[in-house]
Amino acid sequence: MSPDRFTSYEVKLERDADTATEARRWLESLPISLSQDALLLTHELVVNAVVHTSTQHLWLILLVCPNGVLVQVANEGAGNPHVVTREAYAESGRGLRWVDEMSESWGSQCTKATHVWFQLPNERAFELAEANA
Repeated sequence: MSPDRFTSYEVKLERDADTATEARRWLESLPISLSQDALLLTHELVVNAVVHTSTQHLWLILLVCPNGVLVQVANEGAGNPHVVTREAYAESGRGLRWVDEMSESWGSQCTKATHVWFQLPNERAFELAEANA
């Protein structure tokens, strides 16, 4: 898929134990087929928002651009998302490292809310069949 215009999708999700599953179902219901990389990185941002905030809701925003996708997860909490170094056998704490390593770029903005985002280029954002369409 190489869109020639910008298209955006947004969903408000309840923050609970099923939020990451609901986010994936929503992404899979869209009229585009995101790659496994895009789904994994989105999952990591959603899980981080669930684990590291106490707000009731979070928002998942997907912007499909001519050159790729931008995914953003926002919540009403104040935070400072950053990559941490973990022990080799630690059971958690690698999500933002994956986002850092696998995305084209990523970042966060924390004002009255926390927004964490990443970008993937077309060749890594969509399923192969759509990327070649």
